[in-house]
Amino acid sequence: MKKTNIAKKAFTLFLTFTLTFGLVTGCSENPDLALSDGDAEKTEPDEDIGESDKPTNREEPNNPNEDEEILTDPNRNVGKPTDPDEDEDPDEEEDDENPLYIVGQQMTLDLISEMNDGVMPIIRYNDDGTIRQVTYLPTDFPDNSLSPFPVFTEDDAQALFYQYLTLFSIDENIDFRFYEKNDFRFRLYQYINGLRNEGGLITISYDKETGNVYSIVTGPHIRLNIETTPIISLEEAKQIILSLYDVDFFEPDEYELYIHNNELAWIIYTVPKVDFIRIVHLSAVTGEVFFATHGPTEPLLPIDG
Repeated sequence: MKKTNIAKKAFTLFLTFTLTFGLVTGCSENPDLALSDGDAEKTEPDEDIGESDKPTNREEPNNPNEDEEILTDPNRNVGKPTDPDEDEDPDEEEDDENPLYIVGQQMTLDLISEMNDGVMPIIRYNDDGTIRQVTYLPTDFPDNSLSPFPVFTEDDAQALFYQYLTLFSIDENIDFRFYEKNDFRFRLYQYINGLRNEGGLITISYDKETGNVYSIVTGPHIRLNIETTPIISLEEAKQIILSLYDVDFFEPDEYELYIHNNELAWIIYTVPKVDFIRIVHLSAVTGEVFFATHGPTEPLLPIDG
């Protein structure tokens, strides 16, 4: 009887040991088995959420500020020239198409043609081969102009003429002055020692509405100084006139000392009587009368110098 009890106890201990040993071993291999059923239920949804949150695409998510960073990054080229010389003012690029860029330059036939869509002006020459006249016929080319800027005033005409000195083979040291203006032309004259050279006439024909210049004509220009002290005095000149014509003289006298055909000359204005002679031109060197007119052909200029 005692042996039977002992055997039962031994079997019970063996079974208990075996179960205990197996439970401990299983817990060490699978830690989830060591948790209670409640704990296991709590961890399963957490593990599911973690698995669902894992991105399937390993690329970084889009940066909402990425475009702004690209535009503002000074190290990036966003359609702007990197060479500062290429970043030019568009107005400057168009200067070559604007005839105003010619202002101040000495005119050439190529520049005149460029200003007028390739149309060359009519050129007339002096006997020595120098240019005497440059012309666009306004009936054929009403929009063409010999000037890169509109000419309306005497200052405009003077400025334009000095751009034509080289083309007309005129020395830049020659003294030219404005003389008169009307509705279709300006006139300038060369002055030598303060005296007007009748042969050194510049005529600039223009359109008073548009300021376009369609003709520039020059006369001969003396490049050397000449004697400007008269040999025939004003009183002697008046006596010569009285010996030829029945006239009186203005009080005070109206006269001008000028240069005619490279010779010093007088213009003397008279009061007509019988002969109705109004203006007399005579040499201030020899006293010879060049010509006399019945009326004024041009306004009287004051004596200069």
